Amino acid sequence: MPSDKPNGRPCLYSKRLSDKILHLILRGHSLKAICTRSDMPAYSTVRLWLANNLEGFSALYARACEIWGHIVVDEIMEIADSPCKTRADGSIDPGDVKSKRLRINARMWLLERRLPHIYGRNPKPKKHQETSFTIKVINPKAERAAA
Repeated sequence: MPSDKPNGRPCLYSKRLSDKILHLILRGHSLKAICTRSDMPAYSTVRLWLANNLEGFSALYARACEIWGHIVVDEIMEIADSPCKTRADGSIDPGDVKSKRLRINARMWLLERRLPHIYGRNPKPKKHQETSFTIKVINPKAERAAA
C-alpha cells in the first residue's frame, strides 16, 4: 500500500544556507570542512544539491570556487613579494625561503587540481558567445556628392 509521506529527510536547501556555504568557500574553507560544522548540512547532502543543481547552486558553487582561485593567486603574490627574513649578519634566511616556496607550491598544487581549466598545465580557453555585427563606414564626402 503506497504511502503519501515522502521518503527520507526534508531538503534543507535555502538561499540563506547556500549563501553561507558559498561565503565560507570564498574564505578558503573546503566543502568537507564546512559540512562538519554543527550548523551545516551533511557533506553528502550538499553534494546532492550540486548534482541536482538545486536553484542554480552548481553554477554558484563553481563561480565561488573560481573566485577562491583568484584569491589564492593574490595570496601567492603576497607571499612571493613579501621580504624574506634576514639573519643577524644581514644575509637572507634560507629557512624562510624554503618556507615561502612550500607555501607557494602548496597553493599552486591546489589550484591545478581544483581549477585545472584555469590554473592547470593546459588551461582551456574560456568559451565566448559569438556575436555578429556590421560596421558601416560612413564617408562624409561621398554622402555630400550623392546629395
